[in-house]
Amino acid sequence: DELSGYMAETYPDHHVDRDGNADEFPVAGLQDASVQRVRTGLNLLLGAVGLLLLVACLNVAHLFLARGLGRAQEMAIRRAMGAGAGGLVQQLTAESLVVGALGGVLGLGLAWLGLMGLLAINPHALPRSEAVVLDWRVALFAGVVSLMTALVFGLVPALRTIGNDLTSQLKGSSRSTTSGLGTRRLRGGLVVAEVAVSLILVAQAGLLLRSYVNAQAPNPGFDPVGVWTLPLTPTGHETPDSYRAAMDAVLESLQSVPGVEAAAYGLTQPFEFTGTGRCCWMNSVEEADGIEAERLRIVLHPVSRGYFETLAIPLTAGAIWSQAEASEDPVPVVVSERFAIDAFGSVGTAIGRVFGDPERTRRRVVGVVGDNKHYGLDQPDEAYVYVPMESLPFDIPMAHMAVRLAGEAPEGLSRTLREAVWRAAPDMPVPIVRAMDEWISDSMAERRFDSAIFGAFGVAALLLAAAGLYGTLLYNVRQQRRELGIRLALGAARKSVERHVVGGGLRLALAGSVIGVLGAMWVGRLLEDRLYEVGGTDPVALMGAGALLMAAAGLASWLPARRAARTDPLETLRAE
Repeated sequence: DELSGYMAETYPDHHVDRDGNADEFPVAGLQDASVQRVRTGLNLLLGAVGLLLLVACLNVAHLFLARGLGRAQEMAIRRAMGAGAGGLVQQLTAESLVVGALGGVLGLGLAWLGLMGLLAINPHALPRSEAVVLDWRVALFAGVVSLMTALVFGLVPALRTIGNDLTSQLKGSSRSTTSGLGTRRLRGGLVVAEVAVSLILVAQAGLLLRSYVNAQAPNPGFDPVGVWTLPLTPTGHETPDSYRAAMDAVLESLQSVPGVEAAAYGLTQPFEFTGTGRCCWMNSVEEADGIEAERLRIVLHPVSRGYFETLAIPLTAGAIWSQAEASEDPVPVVVSERFAIDAFGSVGTAIGRVFGDPERTRRRVVGVVGDNKHYGLDQPDEAYVYVPMESLPFDIPMAHMAVRLAGEAPEGLSRTLREAVWRAAPDMPVPIVRAMDEWISDSMAERRFDSAIFGAFGVAALLLAAAGLYGTLLYNVRQQRRELGIRLALGAARKSVERHVVGGGLRLALAGSVIGVLGAMWVGRLLEDRLYEVGGTDPVALMGAGALLMAAAGLASWLPARRAARTDPLETLRAE
């Protein structure tokens, strides 16, 4: 509160909002402030990994339970022949460890392929992406997780068969023990849990995908095709005039490059800085005749005169300042449509209006241009004021050149543009020469990464859930062969048998989907700060995820149903 009050009192133009309230300055540690944005994304990734691991664990438990129940009579015979429970536990443990080790090795291979693919698609999505590798620590962690998963979720279900009644199993009544009500409920519960967790992942993947599509939809407000940029760091200039003279010389050299149609520079270029950070803003508008306009948050953009032509930002009213006008008082400025409407009511009435503190800097509106997404496609339109570089009251160690090509970029363009800069400023470092399209693509890297990773996890969870349901129904069909054979022998239609099996699978999937939708609604609220123009409980994403899970469940149920319908009643009854 003390900091907010001090900043509001000292810099009222910058730190007092339109209602006269001081801007808040939340105090945070340097480390927290530095890693907060990255931490949010990594926590999201950790949550997705945890959900997928849970689905995998449920699937492992499900498959080992089916395997253990299928070997119930084998275990009974071993116990009757003198095998102790300890020896059987050791055997089951060894088998679980082998499965876990093989799964871990396969998982590491898939992880390596997935990491290479994600980094190839989004090389800038992760901070310090060059340091993201599969080293021995990752392998050790993956190995421990694989072995513990196999032991805990594989061994425990299998041990249930050792505790069953030995006499009943040896008498051949193991069917009752392996397909009893409790066992069926356990297997059904595992499937319901798999479907529920899978739906959460699929729903979040749908939310992030819709957010990514929505964020790409807005028009940037200028034409990025054929525009190339060169961010520079001019140093050693003691006066604004020295800074402008050096940058004008670089600009003239770039304009002389064959194929360059237009060139300009400013302190920043669109999409150089994306997100919530802003440069050179103020919070007041005051007209020269003493009538105070509504206080606005204004972002100032010092630019050269050819800025609008180079970026093809459309002029909607008035004109661009001339070279002779650039040093006048009041300073001639071009404003965005959002500023014109918010400050003066309309685009037309903004032309000729003067605003600013009469004792400091006054500005006169000479033109209005269309709004543009300077700080990202997913950012709202803001009140921009473009001022001539000649009005910059101090030198600043930053400049960003932009050139528009008349045609396709020739081979070696980066080298040609660097040499043009060095002709005017031999000591100027030029680390980056980048097309504007690349800036726009990089600004979407984080959303693209979120969509890709959750989409991959959602597909994996969907396959695991379908596999679990398929395994459950297939096992049930095997256990109910006698019942199905009798029904078919008594005249039941094969279609009715198929509907019976498919209906059982869809009921399990429906129960899981209902639980999953509730979970997805809760998780979606946690994602809302990373979504764009879509809510965390978006019905389209939730209904789409539910429909996808039900479709997968229908396919997974239909295959065992076909097998059940092909049961030979004579063969089944002969075996009985």
